[in-house]
Amino acid sequence: MKLEVKCFDLLDKLTEEHPFCDVVFTGHSFGAAMATLAAFRYANARPMMRASCLTLASPKVGFNLFRHMVNSLPNLKVMRLEFGQDGKCQLPSGAGYHVGHTLVLKGSVGHNSLKSNQPVLAYKFDAPKHKKFKTTYPDLRSYVTALEEVARLGLPWAKDFVGTSGQGVVVNNEARQVV
Repeated sequence: MKLEVKCFDLLDKLTEEHPFCDVVFTGHSFGAAMATLAAFRYANARPMMRASCLTLASPKVGFNLFRHMVNSLPNLKVMRLEFGQDGKCQLPSGAGYHVGHTLVLKGSVGHNSLKSNQPVLAYKFDAPKHKKFKTTYPDLRSYVTALEEVARLGLPWAKDFVGTSGQGVVVNNEARQVV
């Protein structure tokens, strides 16, 4: 708790000096879980500040109530980045939930990059449902390399969430908008 107070005091000082800035929390693996908790606590304690949390290889953090609280904070945006089917992202097995949106870098980035027309998939407030789960354990360097490959090759980034594009809902030949 002492570390949190010191960190938040430092962030308060920095945001007073630079009032138009946003605060971003980030981390990899266990650090990603800690960044998620810190971002939630900061955004919850300072509703006037915009905070973001971008994590890489984050394990599940918290249970259903925590997930709803994080996803409903208007001043907090959480984005999780997974590379392939990273086993660290499925821990702890059988318990907990992911929070925020999920970006998945396909495991082929860096190998068969040019064959994939969608190297990055986005999932809205959900984790991907892997059909064929082949667990890998990429390290931070693999994540950075994959992101660099997307940029270097000019590969397309996700423009929409998986399952949200299409013709919409049609009932009895009547198109309906889902809000």
